[in-house]
Amino acid sequence: MPKEIISAADYQKPRIVSLAELQRVLTRYTYGAKWAEDAIVDLWKLGAPIPQPANQPERRILLPGQFAKWWGELAQRMGYAANGRQSYNELSPLFRTSGGMG
Repeated sequence: MPKEIISAADYQKPRIVSLAELQRVLTRYTYGAKWAEDAIVDLWKLGAPIPQPANQPERRILLPGQFAKWWGELAQRMGYAANGRQSYNELSPLFRTSGGMG
């Protein structure tokens, strides 16, 4: 099976995620801090909902700019290096879809 080719520009595209998908990827960076886990929900709510079939979980558009703000606050409060090593560019491929893709 051929490997999907992803360009550098693809990393900056919005991602379409359910709350469960967002939590699955980001919770590991919260180390159990309740405020940080709650902030993941807030980040997801900032995204625009997209139409979904009735039997599917709600999905929203995760924008890189909103993610950057969320990550900046998390990095500062958790004491992560603020050099962007775990930036949207590095984490966004962990979400299975991007804007315009199914």
